[in-house]
Amino acid sequence: MGGAGPLFMTGGILRGMGALYLLVTLGFTALLLLLLLRPGAARGMAVWGLGALLPLLAALTVALLHR
Repeated sequence: MGGAGPLFMTGGILRGMGALYLLVTLGFTALLLLLLLRPGAARGMAVWGLGALLPLLAALTVALLHR
């Protein structure tokens, strides 16, 4: 009944998004490792793109989890 309801819930939502980004980052890492272990299945741009996304996803995950 108070006006601070949505503001109070923001911390939980951000932690949930941090957990989601952590799962996405781990998924991209697993996909990159799979492509690197099977060199015939990997295209250069796919490996480069996944490798370029990992630091960005890791930084977003840390930022969301440590607010």
